Parts: sequence; C-alpha cells; structure tokens
Amino acid sequence: WLMLFGLPFAAAGVGVLGWLVLPALLDWHAMKSWVPVQAEVLAAELEVHRGDSTTYSVSARYRYEYAANTWESDRVAIMDGSDNLGDFHQALAAQLEAARDGGRPVTVYVDPRAPANAVIVRDLRGGQVTFLSLFGVLFAAVGVGVMVFGFISGRRREQLEPVEDSQRPWLARREWA
Repeated sequence: WLMLFGLPFAAAGVGVLGWLVLPALLDWHAMKSWVPVQAEVLAAELEVHRGDSTTYSVSARYRYEYAANTWESDRVAIMDGSDNLGDFHQALAAQLEAARDGGRPVTVYVDPRAPANAVIVRDLRGGQVTFLSLFGVLFAAVGVGVMVFGFISGRRREQLEPVEDSQRPWLARREWA
C-alpha cells in the first residue's frame, strides 16, 4: 500500500519538473537568440486572483514589426500564470500601463524563425523557478522514498514470515507472478 500511496507524490513532483520547470528552462535557453524589437503596448492590466490567497498575473497585448510584417502577441513572460512571489507582476503591469498611457514603446523579443512568437520578459524569475524546482524535487523524493520503503518492508516481511501459496491472496500467489 505504501507504494500506491507514494506514487501520486512522485508523479506530482516529476510532473512539476517535467511540465513546468524543464519547458521554462528550454524556452529561456532558446530565447537568448531572439531578436529585440520595439513594440507598441495596446493593452496591459494587472489581474488579481482571489481565493485562499491573493495571486497576481499580467495580461498584455502588443504590436511590433519584424521582417517587413506587423505582428501582435500577448505573451508576457516565460512562465504564464499567477503567483504571489514578490512584486514582479505589479511592477511589470505598472511599467506596461505607463508605456501604453504615455505612447512609449517597450522592448520585446521575437523568435526570428517564427516571428509570431514574442515575449516581453525573457528572463527567468529565480524565485519562481527555485520554488517550483524545490517543490518538484521534494515531492518526487518523498514519493520515491515512500515507495522504496514500502517495497523494502514488504520484501523483509516476506523473508521473515514465509507464507504458503495457499494462504496468500489469489493475486499474490506464485502462479500469477
């Protein structure tokens, strides 16, 4: 049972690392070669999400020119979503709203191979990546640890208490192994 109990923890940890942290690191690496261009901020807003705790996110829409074409995008940062780690969202929203209201351009980064892809902030947020990495590693380690403990204790119990095949539950009998 311990192996089944540990599995969701291990899966959650591996999921956070594989679906959130790793793609962010790959995007960050790829974005190093993206081209900086000036963009007009069409819309910008700090979004407040209230629930058990208050989290923030930034939504924005901007227009830029690249390769003799005009493009629009709404990607703000490498990792989308809301959080309450520091004042990143509040500061970015204020900067984008001021640029929109003052008619000042902002620098965005454009993928030269796919100019429809752009982002305003191409830097990783250290606190966010650290938090998610620690969460992922901790959950994966706890899950794997519980599963290993369950496996070892089950093997040890089998060695200490030999059970005849007829006394085992039907799925644990040697004929099914």
